[in-house]
Amino acid sequence: MRHQIRLAVLNGEASNLRELLLTRTQVVQITEIYDLNLMTSERLAELWDISIQNASMKLRRFYIGGYLDRSEHSAVSGGIEFLYSIPKWRANNV
Repeated sequence: MRHQIRLAVLNGEASNLRELLLTRTQVVQITEIYDLNLMTSERLAELWDISIQNASMKLRRFYIGGYLDRSEHSAVSGGIEFLYSIPKWRANNV
């Protein structure tokens, strides 16, 4: 992993690494999500007492950063519900 980071810096791609950095609060949040394994926006909103939209944005950011995997499922309402889970690279190292 460190080797890959060094290569990115040497290749002038360091600005892309900023997207992967997490604040202390985000580290606590992602750790809590990992402990629960599977997560939806609705469930996270209930757990953290935040809006579903806010929970959705947090989960999406973790997904884009590669901290979570995501799959689509049909929601009871007829729409699409995203189910977030521990990524394979993390599950293998736990």
